[in-house]
Amino acid sequence: MAESESTPREYEAGPTTPVVLGILSWSDNSGYEIKRIADESARFIWAVSYGQIYPELKRLAAAGLVESHEDPSGGRRRVVHTITAAGRDWLEGWLAETPDVFEMRDDAILRLLFSGLAPQTAPNALVAKRESHLAAKRQLESMEASGKPSGMALVALRCGVRMHGSMADWCDETIAALESGELGPHITPRTSEEAA
Repeated sequence: MAESESTPREYEAGPTTPVVLGILSWSDNSGYEIKRIADESARFIWAVSYGQIYPELKRLAAAGLVESHEDPSGGRRRVVHTITAAGRDWLEGWLAETPDVFEMRDDAILRLLFSGLAPQTAPNALVAKRESHLAAKRQLESMEASGKPSGMALVALRCGVRMHGSMADWCDETIAALESGELGPHITPRTSEEAA
């Protein structure tokens, strides 16, 4: 496939671009395999869906950053994707950039922020968040115990273990503080009459 006339750095990256190119830098894979590997490696820091992967692969191919070819397996159609030299250049350029500031979007924390309207909901949000972090921590610890991750992949995995463990601990501490009354009463939200 001919590479795009634009330079690799001019490619307008989407949210899944680094994940897809990063996984393809490890090995050639189908879209299905990219999703499976993403779920086993990047999911807890950068989740992606099938609905994001396939359009991204088409965009990357059109830009010359990925090449695709059919490789039937077991009688079914299978398209395998390979990162090109231009794709590697793009990924190396992205890696050299200063990372974006961390931005968290956490449904449970957002619910806590506004739980003054319904204080009884705060423990539920915290328990759900705790269980989610503990499940993620267990999965990452299982992956570490398998011995498969190595090098910087292992470093990233251990970061996930520590982060999820710390967040689960914070949830426990906050639940205990709520139960003991240590946090005091929730701020009562203004009524519609007061807000007028």
